[in-house]
Amino acid sequence: MLAQFLSTSRTAIGLDVGVHGVRAVQLRRRGRAYAVEVATRVERPDVFSESKEEERSVSGFIRSCLHQASFHGNDVRAGLSMPDIDFHALELPETIGSAKEEEVENIVQWEIQRLTTRQSEKLVTGHWLLPDSRPAATNAIGVASSEERVMQVVAACRDADLVCTQVDAAAAALVRFGYLAAEWSGDLVWGLLDFGFRQTRLILCVDDLPVLVRHAGAGGQAWTKRIAEELRVSQKTAEFHKREAGIELVGRGVRGDAAAAPRSELGAILAGILRSDLNTIAAEVKRSYEYVLSCYPSRRAGGLLMVGGGAALRNLPEFLTNALGIPVHRASHHAISEKSRLDVAKCREEDIDELAVSIALAIDA
Repeated sequence: MLAQFLSTSRTAIGLDVGVHGVRAVQLRRRGRAYAVEVATRVERPDVFSESKEEERSVSGFIRSCLHQASFHGNDVRAGLSMPDIDFHALELPETIGSAKEEEVENIVQWEIQRLTTRQSEKLVTGHWLLPDSRPAATNAIGVASSEERVMQVVAACRDADLVCTQVDAAAAALVRFGYLAAEWSGDLVWGLLDFGFRQTRLILCVDDLPVLVRHAGAGGQAWTKRIAEELRVSQKTAEFHKREAGIELVGRGVRGDAAAAPRSELGAILAGILRSDLNTIAAEVKRSYEYVLSCYPSRRAGGLLMVGGGAALRNLPEFLTNALGIPVHRASHHAISEKSRLDVAKCREEDIDELAVSIALAIDA
């Protein structure tokens, strides 16, 4: 028994193919914990370039990414994020638990087909059951993507001489990451905010299960465009200012390190430009917590982990903490703590949040 607990094994490669580039991570499993063994990334030269020149193929980026380090094997698990994948709250029959697998799949597909806007597409679907809640109108979450999009991911991996053994919902995988990175008591509703290039996504969880997944607001691309328009600069310059200056918090109720830090004039300007977008995200998070807590009244609001490239925006955790009244941290804040069951010593701290999806995909389901 002890030998089994201490045994180690390498995972498949977690492959996150995003707009900004490709990230790949391989883990070593140690009992109930994981350690990053290999982590690498390849970025697109300039995602804001307006050049129409033909770019390297997706498989070319994947191949370049994996050739930067010594990965073991060629099995990969890839992920899809919204808007390439949809999530639907489902009301399945109470007898679903005793139904045959094929029958369950047919019921789920029918329900999703009834709800989806992808009416003309052939879908790949899946689902998971939710813990008992009140009111119990919905008891499962269904997930769907077009078969064409899934096969594009599989083909890109194949063209990079890899074997894609699974295409997972990135949101569901991130829950595995968050559950290992931080300690969550059994009476909490906790969550993740994935600040992506195209949009910001919210995932709220009960224990180790996602119970709500939804679009929460604009992503980094829209923020950069807004800054460029307001400051009348190029998007490349706007992206640089966003990364370097962040947002400056002012006014009453500002707590923590942001209150003591020296003020940045540019940061204050950017805060004004992005205030509407950030308030929209905060309002959506608040409404979502209120809804989930009404379904699970014995629980209370827990913290929120931020992942994705947009999570690096300076003072963003402090802004959301002030707006929501719950602790909000970058996931790296928890992942590097002694309590974490993820050993990320081989990653730079500033890279952990951007690598979160690829780390999550490598974690065994």
